[in-house]
Parts: sequence; structure tokens; C-alpha cells
Amino acid sequence: MREVKLLDWEEDIDMGTLATREEFKKAEEDLFFFGWKIFDKYKGISIQDRECKTKIDIKFYQQEWDYVYAYFVVYKHRILLPICDLLIWGFRGYPAEYKYETALNRKMLEMICLILKLPPKIMRTFFLNLIEKVYYEWGLTGHKIMFPRNLILPLKVKIVNEFSYRIPAQSKEFLKLTYGDSWRKPNKIIPGTDRYEDGSSRYLTVRVMEKRPDLVEVAK
Repeated sequence: MREVKLLDWEEDIDMGTLATREEFKKAEEDLFFFGWKIFDKYKGISIQDRECKTKIDIKFYQQEWDYVYAYFVVYKHRILLPICDLLIWGFRGYPAEYKYETALNRKMLEMICLILKLPPKIMRTFFLNLIEKVYYEWGLTGHKIMFPRNLILPLKVKIVNEFSYRIPAQSKEFLKLTYGDSWRKPNKIIPGTDRYEDGSSRYLTVRVMEKRPDLVEVAK
């Protein structure tokens, strides 16, 4: 909405669907056929290409009364979880330039990438699975965020670079709720922290909770 293009500096793309996981199975089969890998990611999924250089996180949104809701997370541990995140990124082989949410410089990230490629693949897979278990099951607090229905539905179509995207009905109001009134101004992350330069949280859950606590519940 602000740049009228996909952000050059992002390490992934975040999308949502009103389909259920069961309804999404056919899409998963097609993605798998074309070489994409599929990972569960806290009540959603993450899909990646063969080289793990393109990552798309997909949230499953549901309708309830006057709300459209999905589940989001916040780190429980400020030290353990960033380390787990760094190891997961390294073991999966993401490019160093995509890892912008860290205080480490590019050369250090490239060195970590090389070191994590040294163990045999079976060992890398074992540690990756173990770290992800810690990361997703014990290190995160889940929250249900209930977005006002009129902000989301009916979805409208936005064309960017000749591609059509379905976006929230009141996109600007949705962005104000999730990023604040200054969403039109690019906001950099303070390296090694969970905050942007204006002091707001990186976590959508925290940002919404600070503005509209009535819309957020701790997930069961």
C-alpha cells in the first residue's frame, strides 16, 4: 500500500486465507508438485522453494460474529528465542542478506551460515527439528487477534505489477490498527531488539494489544 511493490528488504512474504487447512490441501499438493517445501508454523504454515531462498508464511483466518480472527505469537524468552531463530535460519540456508532482524553484521552472518553447513545433512535435520520444537512449543505465547469484520470483508482486489491480490476491505484502517497512524513512513528495526526506531513493537500482537486490548485473547 505504501511502496506499491513487494518490499526489497523483506526476508519473507506474509499472506492469509479464509480457507480452512483441510480446504487448503489441494493447494499444498500443487505446491509440493512444483517443488515447494511445507512446514507447520503455529496454526499456520510456511512454504519455501527448493533452495529455501523464498519463504511465504500463511495464516488461516476464520470468521466469528463481527470478527475475522487468526493466531499470532510473541517470544517468551528474549535471549533463547532469537538464538533459536538464528539457528533455524542458518540450518535452512537462508541468504545472509535476508537476515535483517539481528545485530550481527553481514560477514558474521555469512560465517555462521558456512559453519552450520559443515555437519552432515542428517545431523542438520535432527538439530533443526529439535530447535523448531523448542521454538514453537515452548518459546512462544500464542494469541488470538479478532479484527473487526468490516476492516477485512468483503475483500477487494489490488493490482501490483500486473498481479492481482485480494486485500482487506479497509486496508488503510487495517494498517493504522496494526502499525499505527504513521504506517506510511518506513520504520527500521533497531538491530538485536524487538522494537522499531519509533519505539513500537515488532510483534503485531503487542501493537494491537497496546492499542485495542479488547481485540486480543491469549490462545488456549
